[in-house]
Amino acid sequence: MAQLRLGSLFLLLIAVWYIDAQPTGQCTLTETCKCKYDNDYTIDLTPLDSFDSPRFTAVSDGEYNYDVGLCSLFSIQTCSQVTVCQESTDGQWEFKVSDLSASSFSVEGADVYYNMGGGDENRKAKIKLVCEENNEGAMEGFGDKAIGLTYDFTLSSKYACPLAPGDTPPDSDVKVSISLSVGSILLIIVFAVLIIYFVLGILIMKFGRHAEGKEIVPNGVFWTALPGL
Repeated sequence: MAQLRLGSLFLLLIAVWYIDAQPTGQCTLTETCKCKYDNDYTIDLTPLDSFDSPRFTAVSDGEYNYDVGLCSLFSIQTCSQVTVCQESTDGQWEFKVSDLSASSFSVEGADVYYNMGGGDENRKAKIKLVCEENNEGAMEGFGDKAIGLTYDFTLSSKYACPLAPGDTPPDSDVKVSISLSVGSILLIIVFAVLIIYFVLGILIMKFGRHAEGKEIVPNGVFWTALPGL
């Protein structure tokens, strides 16, 4: 019975560490281009800010071209104070898709989106964030295939990767102190105790009880049966 409780506790600690090592819940907007998850993971897109000009230009969905900013308003041709400007491929039409008046982040299943509204005729931009640690930033456009006047994009970037509390942002020179989660601390303690347990146990079994082979492993029957608990 004691062995069963020990095995269950060990597996529970691993589960706590795994859950704590992932962003959980919604990612709530804290300021422009930044959000925080329920367990304090964050996403920060501000390094992609291009200030008064679009960060991504001529993003095409086959029917329209888009100039896309993320964190600051820009003006281009007839689009004034926008974050996304839409232009027909023949150059005859231009529309404001979004500004910063209704920006937010949303988590839908395993996907995270940066949303911006305030466009002409209630146009909106919905940008799926894809974490690619070796990619500075690339934008793809897919038009409004799913919901009328909601224009879908995908941003692949290292800045779309959630940051754990205490992590240093990509390419940042800012020095921060290392902050370990509760789950990580518990797991470190468990593994340290297990190492001491096995080292001392093997020494006792080998030299104190003169065990040989598999018998030198303390409580060998339990550890053999652990995967099946």
